[in-house]
Amino acid sequence: MSVPMCVATASWLLLVIGVVVRHRRSLHVTCMSMGMLADFTLVLYLQLTKSAVQTAWTEPLTVWQQLHIAASFAALLMYIPVSVIGWRLFLGPAHPVLRLWHIRIALAAFALRSIGWCLMFSMASLR
Repeated sequence: MSVPMCVATASWLLLVIGVVVRHRRSLHVTCMSMGMLADFTLVLYLQLTKSAVQTAWTEPLTVWQQLHIAASFAALLMYIPVSVIGWRLFLGPAHPVLRLWHIRIALAAFALRSIGWCLMFSMASLR
């Protein structure tokens, strides 16, 4: 397994732990923030070192590789509203509507990130 795959796995495991400990707010926020930050950092690293976006547009990719990119990118985009809403909930009173949206978007982002993680192994041939 490559170093980026190890980082992606560690990031995903932080998200899993964050979901499991969601009732312990400080630990949940710490794990989820670290996992999402690691994902953003990994994408930035892959772009700077391997021109990931250009590779995704120019290389012939399998369906699994395309699904990996789509699921991972969608999860990354969902991290933004999840983080903004999550921080508002953490710092202030837990408004029920905000909490509901946070949960909905977070579950979708986590599901997409999990799919992306599973399909990550299809990218090994692109080294």
